[in-house]
Amino acid sequence: MWSKFLDNIEKANSKKEIAGLLDNLLSSSKKILISKRLSAKVLIKGGKFHREIGKILWISPGTVSAIKKSIYLSANYKSSRYYFRRNKNEKIKRMKGIPPETIFDYWAKLPMPKKAYIYRRKF
Repeated sequence: MWSKFLDNIEKANSKKEIAGLLDNLLSSSKKILISKRLSAKVLIKGGKFHREIGKILWISPGTVSAIKKSIYLSANYKSSRYYFRRNKNEKIKRMKGIPPETIFDYWAKLPMPKKAYIYRRKF
């Protein structure tokens, strides 16, 4: 579906056609959200700090951090919401197994001291 969307944008002959396509797809609040994210990208590249960007654009530092990760890490960055929405089996696949020897196994293998029998004195 995304590739079809990109194909339609590529086929557009003018800026007006692209604007019309996006106006039909996006609400005004989504347009504001996209413009804030694009502005945050510009400010990040300009060297601003997370809190400064958050105050300027009224977005959380966590959002700024996610945008920064998507810029510098790769295009495949996925937020925690993405992993939260995945089903249980996929979450289990991502989880690391318990190492073969845990700290409890280590403690179990330690030699135990011999019992020292202390008798109570009876008066």
